[in-house]
Amino acid sequence: MARHRQLQDLLHGHHLIGGYDIGVYLETYNLEMNLGSNLRICRHNIPPFIPLERLVKQSNMQTDVRAFLYTLSQYLNAYVGRKQQLHLIKERHSSVWVMESNTLSTILVLIFTIPGEKAGAALCTLEYADHTQCLPNQVNIV
Repeated sequence: MARHRQLQDLLHGHHLIGGYDIGVYLETYNLEMNLGSNLRICRHNIPPFIPLERLVKQSNMQTDVRAFLYTLSQYLNAYVGRKQQLHLIKERHSSVWVMESNTLSTILVLIFTIPGEKAGAALCTLEYADHTQCLPNQVNIV
């Protein structure tokens, strides 16, 4: 009973602060867990490309739910952060066009036109190898 109450308090606190990194979330995702003797996920709206099943197994959710929630928040914050970066680039620089982007926003191909030049354009590829980070691992400009 004490473990059940402790898990409820932890999940309630996590919900109240919006994750472990206060103020980082730009979008809201929901995760409903059954707190019975065997902790399990009932329903969620986590994007399907986030490896939820793998995270459950890796963090051993039964014994350390904090590790699971922390890792999940890293994936979600990084995903939303990458989307926000793309949004801000397009909003602040009218000379930027997105040529290609995948669902997870781990590869972004952008074209920048250079003001004042007739045929001046640069192709920029941003690659995010670590899906828990919102900064690119590799940037190529041609």
